[in-house]
Amino acid sequence: MLKQEAEVIQATGKEVKLKVISPQTCRHCQLNFFGFCGGERIISLESKINLKEGQKVQIGLKEKKADLLNVFVFLAPAVIFVLSLFVFLRGLGEALSFFLSLSFVFGYFFLLKIIFYKKKLFQPFILESYD
Repeated sequence: MLKQEAEVIQATGKEVKLKVISPQTCRHCQLNFFGFCGGERIISLESKINLKEGQKVQIGLKEKKADLLNVFVFLAPAVIFVLSLFVFLRGLGEALSFFLSLSFVFGYFFLLKIIFYKKKLFQPFILESYD
């Protein structure tokens, strides 16, 4: 399980806003583009435990979800690029094939970001709180 510490900045009922500060190494990762890590960010989660402002919590993401996320962000774009490049190379020139394949990858990332934002997939959950 991937774990990270966060601080409660607002708690209203079951809804909690957390300030998460990622390590310096996470700021340059491709997952930062999707808002999963990198720098200081604020996320909203549902909490089953009663939390107060200023309280430290530990949030987590199951490793199976993290692995699936890595497939969507790293492996799938590479496969899309290579396959579309082979398809376009048959009838078009190299440069045009390259740019069309690259545009497919950009389109994939754009759609992926919209889907992840609307569906709130791969949301972490609160593991425990510290007093």
